[in-house]
Amino acid sequence: MSDVVWFALSGALALLSIWAVFYLAPAWARRDRISRRMMRHQGLSGEGESAEGDGWLLRFSERALGTGFFASDFKEIDEALSLTAMPRERIVGIYALVCWVLPFAAGVLMLMLYGGLQGIAVLALLFVLVRRFIRSHGRQAEAQMNREAVALCQLMRMFLETGMTLERSLRIVAQQAGALMPVLIRHIDTFNRRVDAGVDRSAALVELGSNRNVPVLHDLTVILRQTGILGTGAGDAINALIRQANDMERSRLQEAASKVSAKMSAVMVLCMLPALMILIAGPGLVSLSELLR
Repeated sequence: MSDVVWFALSGALALLSIWAVFYLAPAWARRDRISRRMMRHQGLSGEGESAEGDGWLLRFSERALGTGFFASDFKEIDEALSLTAMPRERIVGIYALVCWVLPFAAGVLMLMLYGGLQGIAVLALLFVLVRRFIRSHGRQAEAQMNREAVALCQLMRMFLETGMTLERSLRIVAQQAGALMPVLIRHIDTFNRRVDAGVDRSAALVELGSNRNVPVLHDLTVILRQTGILGTGAGDAINALIRQANDMERSRLQEAASKVSAKMSAVMVLCMLPALMILIAGPGLVSLSELLR
């Protein structure tokens, strides 16, 4: 049984490799040439050449995962892991290792040890649970970033009112506020590195606030971009954004508090009511059973 399984897996991998070489590789090469020409046209040729020399394996992996069957699945995992400002190399590696290699390895192991049904069950279970865990981790990162963005608004208002530039303010935040905003600080550090590499400040701000599921950070980047373009002060707009964010957080906490009472009622009905019924009706039932003997 094990020999048949290994032979089938090796045959499937060989067919997949042939398909990738003769069908997908030319399309990836054309896309890569087009993207490099676009980067040179936009004045980013130096960055494109370094990426060509250093990140060919990453680009090859992204082309493979962004095509056909893998495209939608990789897009969801990529969006969830990108919220933690994880490097692209780690995202691609985690997706390949955790989402595919680990379930298939566990499924093949269970198939060899216990048979086909158990192997398929373990494969399907790990395939689903790993993706649910990554998506849940991404949602938690979004909520954490939205809370930390309020503290970032307060710091930016304070720094900008003292006359600091935007780049200097975010650089100080990246150096000093790591304990205050552990998730958001990674995105700010990415912004600083992109600005140091010569990327336009407005483009870097657009990327920093690109996630609309973090509305506080998105609105803050919009305010900072408008301030840089128009040359106006951002203090009043940031104050209004802080008040709006506090109102949203207050509403969220009130909603969570209202749900707690319903959950506690369910816990009381399931746990305390049976004990209370036993305490109240127990003596009567004992007396009734003695009378019926």
